[in-house]
Amino acid sequence: MRWPSIGKRRFLIGAAGVAVMLLAGVVWLGRVPLLTWYYLHQLARAGGAERDAWAERIAGLGGAAVPGLLHLLEQQDSRVCGNARAALARLTERWQPDDPRWADLADRLAEAYPQQRVAGRECTLQQMAEWLRFDPARPPEGMQSAAGRILAEVVRGDDREVEGAALELAAALLASLPPPEQAVAICRELARRGLSSAEAENRVRAIRLTLYRGMNLRPQVTPLLSDLRPEVRRAAMLAVGPAPEAIATDNLLPWLHDPDPDVRQLCEASLLARDDFRPEHLPLARLITSPQAAVRLQVLAYLQKDTSLEPGAWLRRLSHDPAPEVRAAAVRAAASQTMVDLSELIRERAQNDPSPTVSQLAWYYLRNSQKE
Repeated sequence: MRWPSIGKRRFLIGAAGVAVMLLAGVVWLGRVPLLTWYYLHQLARAGGAERDAWAERIAGLGGAAVPGLLHLLEQQDSRVCGNARAALARLTERWQPDDPRWADLADRLAEAYPQQRVAGRECTLQQMAEWLRFDPARPPEGMQSAAGRILAEVVRGDDREVEGAALELAAALLASLPPPEQAVAICRELARRGLSSAEAENRVRAIRLTLYRGMNLRPQVTPLLSDLRPEVRRAAMLAVGPAPEAIATDNLLPWLHDPDPDVRQLCEASLLARDDFRPEHLPLARLITSPQAAVRLQVLAYLQKDTSLEPGAWLRRLSHDPAPEVRAAAVRAAASQTMVDLSELIRERAQNDPSPTVSQLAWYYLRNSQKE
């Protein structure tokens, strides 16, 4: 056997070394896609504490993991989508708000949203809201714009299955600084729809959304003061109770007798904050709006006891009471008044009261006043 010359042997050894290095490089370059696939595969199957461990490993891969995570968000399985959301949160937790990677991720999420199913859409909306809430004064680069695009998609599709998450994102978007003007109309439409949601929790979210600047929906909130659910009535009272333009003070009084103690307390606080309501009016307001006619009649005794109160407004209200005995008592009290002239009140009852007895009584006092 004839051995190669020394020169040739050196060449072959060198070539073999280069080949080994190239092979090692190929293996190394292929390592990231292989690890990405493996980590994502394990993340999709993970549960409980395992999810956090795999999310941490994926975060170590950086941006290479983003396409795979977006693919997981297209799955219908809520656990898989929740795991993907956790990994995205871990991946971005060290990014500064002005990191250019934010804009790329936000754009990708907006583009991927239409392809996602309900589970993935909820996770996307929830995670974007969390990113915006983390530091409203310094929202991540591009996140506001992407959130507006996604919420516009929700409005166009009338996607009620993700209504709650969309309302939360809208609130986070409006709270971020500066709030994007182009998103106000979209958020307003979401709030308007949410006020009639079948879910009480979403009605509450929608009410809270109306408090942001530019919503101009408080008059639409007022009917929810009569909602069957106490948590909705509480939220509505917080929204419109302090706003005379949404509900007049006189119309707010019945909620002093709401079945829910928190609603009653909020109603009282709202009344006391108004310029046209004084603390001394509160006992009278409770009496005059009582569901029991016998209690409403006690207003007359209260007015006689406290002569500092102007009786005209209270007697006028009693003259429109649903109980004829209360209206009759109001007519008698008005006829005996010397502080204010309430002849028009008596005449209106004489001419228009649905009860013949009250009407005759009012005519009697009118005739007697004319004789005098």
